[in-house]
Amino acid sequence: MPHNKIAVIDIGSNTFHMLLVGRSDDDIGFRVLERRRVFVYLSKGGISEIDEAATERGFSALEEFSSLITRYNVDRIICLGTATLRRASNGPWFVDQVKRRFGISIEIINGQREAELIFKGISLSGLGSYDTGLVVDIGGGSVEFVLVQEGSLIQSWSFDVGISVLRNNIDRVDPPSEPDHMNMRKYVNKHCS
Repeated sequence: MPHNKIAVIDIGSNTFHMLLVGRSDDDIGFRVLERRRVFVYLSKGGISEIDEAATERGFSALEEFSSLITRYNVDRIICLGTATLRRASNGPWFVDQVKRRFGISIEIINGQREAELIFKGISLSGLGSYDTGLVVDIGGGSVEFVLVQEGSLIQSWSFDVGISVLRNNIDRVDPPSEPDHMNMRKYVNKHCS
């Protein structure tokens, strides 16, 4: 039996996104009912552990999403966790708490799966139809590279060098100095080999 209303939630390292859709008879097959983005900064205290303030911001965002899910009587929830939940030592605890508090099951996906989903999203938008192209998704915890040729995914990579990772692992001044830029390049080169 097809689902009439679906909520898709992306638990990112910086932002939480929710897209709530309902079935329709047009060519796409669904219509957007709600779209929300909340800046949670889950990785603000570091990607190796989610700190208490970030946890509370995350729960607050999910409480908002949960209210909308209830209001729209959603019959299917897809919730995906990315880099911070993959790496944080307390990521499993966070996932467990979300299930207990909101009844939302988070599937933590690996970097390759994240890259595949980025490619699918780009393809659906019509932007992935180049002869040859490189899609780059710069996230808070990771950066995905997707090599596309004639509308097909040729190869993908995921590296834990997102903006929050760089911010938390490299001493720098604001704005970054030339030595700061060199340190960032060294860090990226080391972690993208």
